[in-house]
Amino acid sequence: MSHHQVFTASNERRQSGRWSIEGEAEVMVIAGERLGEMTTLRLTDAGDHGLGGWSRRPMPSGQPVTVGFAERGKPGRCGVIARCVPLENGWQLGIRLQSRLAA
Repeated sequence: MSHHQVFTASNERRQSGRWSIEGEAEVMVIAGERLGEMTTLRLTDAGDHGLGGWSRRPMPSGQPVTVGFAERGKPGRCGVIARCVPLENGWQLGIRLQSRLAA
């Protein structure tokens, strides 16, 4: 039996609807001990203020990140990991988006 650590933000409260999306994004930690750590996020859903997807690596809640989208012309965003739930084959991440990255 493997032991998985579940990371969840106690203050995560969705305030808008969500919709299904496809694609990939690169998520990079921008502060703290894990500075520079990256993972590819396979996008599954999005809303006005956040997005969700599948990752091979866990990222703890509260971790500030940048999100770079593979889709050409879509600006990168800053955000915070809102949740990280273990799955059989990886991790379900939820990211609360904050702002666009400067060009």
